[in-house]
This record gives sequence, structure tokens and C-alpha cells, in this order.
Amino acid sequence: MLHPVIEQIAGEYDGRAIVVRCNVDENPTLASEYGVSAIPTLILFKNGERTGTIVGVTPPEEIKKLIDSQL
Repeated sequence: MLHPVIEQIAGEYDGRAIVVRCNVDENPTLASEYGVSAIPTLILFKNGERTGTIVGVTPPEEIKKLIDSQL
């Protein structure tokens, strides 16, 4: 459900932010490392540090607001 939104945001922020996806079913160790207990979970990093998390389906404007706050 969130995949098209993430793809759109990745295109809008091309060159300013790197957007990656991780299938937690295929990467349970990574999910555990970052405390992912619900899907979808979006985690924002800046300079290698976790700076924000959004859990659940969220409107694109809220996701962009979080990203913009870190750019």
C-alpha cells in the first residue's frame, strides 16, 4: 500500500536523499536491530544516525515534512 508513495517520494528527492526498501520478512535480523515491530515502518537516517521514525500508513505530506526537516 505504501510502495507507490515511497517510489514517488524517492523520485521527488532524487539527488537530495537516498530512499531504500527492506523486506523485513527476508531480513529479520535487520528488523530486530532497528526495532521494527510493525509494517510499514519508515526510518530516517542523517549522517548514519537515526533521526526519525514513522510507523503505519502515513500521508505523503507527513513523510515529506519529516524528510524536509532533516535536509
